[in-house]
This record gives sequence, C-alpha cells and structure tokens, in this order.
Amino acid sequence: MRRWINEIPNNGLIRYKHLFNRDRVLVTSPKGLAEVLTTKSYDFVKPDFMRIGIGQILGVGVLLAEGDEHKMQRKGLMPAFNFRHIKELYPIFWSKSVEMVQGIQASLPANTPWSLEVGEWASRATLDIIGVAGMGQDFNSIANPDTELN
Repeated sequence: MRRWINEIPNNGLIRYKHLFNRDRVLVTSPKGLAEVLTTKSYDFVKPDFMRIGIGQILGVGVLLAEGDEHKMQRKGLMPAFNFRHIKELYPIFWSKSVEMVQGIQASLPANTPWSLEVGEWASRATLDIIGVAGMGQDFNSIANPDTELN
C-alpha cells in the first residue's frame, strides 16, 4: 500500500476493491487522516463485519463502539487521561523505562555485534506500567519474561 501512495495519482484518497469485491478507501494525506480520526470521526463508521466479528471476541469497548455509545464510553474514560493525572504517573513511566533499559543492557552480549527486537521489551514495559498505574500491581514482566501474562 505504501507503493500505491507513491505510484498511484491521488488527491488524498485511493479507492480499491478488497475481499468479496468490497469497496475500501485508503487515506493518503495527513489532512484526510486528521478528518477521519479526529474532526469528523463520527461520520466514518467501521465496517459491520469488523465491528461484529472483533466485538464478539473483544467486546464492544471504546475502540469498536460507534456514535452515542462511543461518546458515553469516551466521556467515562476522560478523567483517567486528564493532564494532571497523567503528570502524576510520570515517575512510574520513568522508573519502568529505566528498568527496561537496564534489562536490555543486561541481555546484550558483550563485545559482539547484536540486534534487538524492541517490540517485546516495549510490550513487557507497557504491561508493567498498566499494572502499577492502573491496578497497583507490579507484574514484573520486564525482569521475568516468562510470566503467564506475557
């Protein structure tokens, strides 16, 4: 799809056919993406098959809800994301980031070339941050990658 963006002439949108000949639209411009995700997000609904299929597995949370249901869920979550609350969590973010960097450094071989899969470390750090910040429970997944939650 990246190649399409560069090779197919477009004005911010590319329409194409997907599985079972269903229409899809690829947003290619920052302005269009901003409209879809923020300024006019309620005008763009998720496809029914996606909302229903994923909703049966994950439940219809804030990511899958539409319209008034989404507004209600979002309003309920907003206090957790206000600046003052997030600012109070900085020490947790910092300490878990330091712990992650120390874990990465300890896992690297000495005096040999190496490569690193950061995604796994980031997932473990995120799990620990959510546990401490949201539940008051340190899952210790940075130090112990073999826990049940990883």
